[in-house]
Amino acid sequence: MKRIYVGIDWADDHHDIHVTDDTAEVLDSFTIPYNYEGMEKLRERLAKFSSSPENVLVAIESNEGLLFWNLLEEKYQVYLINPKAMSRYPDRYRISSSKSDPEDAMVLANILRTDLHLYKPFSKDSWADARLKHLTRAHKSLIQEKVKLVNQLTTQLKNYYPVVLQIFSHLDQEITLAFLQQYPSPEKAKTASLEELQDFFRKEKYSHPDKVLFIHKSLHRPSLKAPRELAEIYEMIVLSLVPVLHCLLGQIKGLEKRIALVFEENPAHDMFSSLPAGPIIAARLNAEVGSASARYPTRESLQTEAGTAPVTKRSGKSIIVCFRWQCNKHLRNAVQSLARESVHKCPWARRYFANQLRLGHKASRAYRALGNRWTAIIWKMLQEGQCFSQARLEDSLTKALHSSIGINKVLATLQKSGSRGLDKGSPSPSW
Repeated sequence: MKRIYVGIDWADDHHDIHVTDDTAEVLDSFTIPYNYEGMEKLRERLAKFSSSPENVLVAIESNEGLLFWNLLEEKYQVYLINPKAMSRYPDRYRISSSKSDPEDAMVLANILRTDLHLYKPFSKDSWADARLKHLTRAHKSLIQEKVKLVNQLTTQLKNYYPVVLQIFSHLDQEITLAFLQQYPSPEKAKTASLEELQDFFRKEKYSHPDKVLFIHKSLHRPSLKAPRELAEIYEMIVLSLVPVLHCLLGQIKGLEKRIALVFEENPAHDMFSSLPAGPIIAARLNAEVGSASARYPTRESLQTEAGTAPVTKRSGKSIIVCFRWQCNKHLRNAVQSLARESVHKCPWARRYFANQLRLGHKASRAYRALGNRWTAIIWKMLQEGQCFSQARLEDSLTKALHSSIGINKVLATLQKSGSRGLDKGSPSPSW
């Protein structure tokens, strides 16, 4: 049965559809609303041209939203087209810079018709991986919001209450927020006696009661004062930020508990947990890489997806190596977090990172190179279904070193013998 190619130009409230076949004949072109009736209309119109969903190849630019999930549920072969690639295809069909949604849908359909060999259908995550992915991405988003709030709070405190930044090591902790709620200005803090402060920190279960005397002295030490008119505004802003940050910290903790439960149920939990990183980083890696070994047929495919492999541009005698921008940004961030964490927890990673620095590379490049090695290790773990083992890694490195030494001896013998080749008594190469 013949295949049909469907291009869908996605919008907020409607979608433009273009249907063609291998002869480039326009089989259908229509618009559907973004609702249940629209999906029913799409299903009925496509069924006229193919009774087998496997022969319906759909090109779309986004993998978010209900439309995308319903396309997968219908068993259509769904192909994700990078918007950047999509933006360059229309030049095949028109010279002017004109643009319309129906034309974009036509271009998407023809991308599959002419260049299907360049793309692969979307590989649906297991539900365990999908749940973990949404949770970890939401967690990362909340962490970013927390950083923004902490920066705002830091700025305001520097304006009128800098001693708080000296007393507490972090603003994103319960004790700091409770203190600011109770004593939101230097003047109010100075009215508190040592006994009152001790009582306050005791009620808040402060883990460093021996520091209360230091805190009391710091609060009463002479300091620069902000203008009274502005200090009142700064205090009001701080009191508005504190409860928001406090609420956000509670939501982050709740998400982390949920992530731990979902991660533990994932079939690849033990594998990713064996990596030298914290549980959240391991969960993020599992969510972005997935649990299926077939998802990445080669080591390079995973390294490209993670953005750790550079882009090489060759033209004539010129070779330029560039940073890879197009990749899964969530996966790249998780791999970079693994690289940074592993330097503290894995002897091999620490040696590798130090060696990169000795070669004159900046820390960012050294971490990126280390991340590239970790993606190769993760790919191997997926293929073999084995957990990471420091001892196994060291053993493989030792074998590789001995093999390298053996090859170098043979090359040295070849160099000495010149054009005469190897002597009869010389060992033959083992490769």
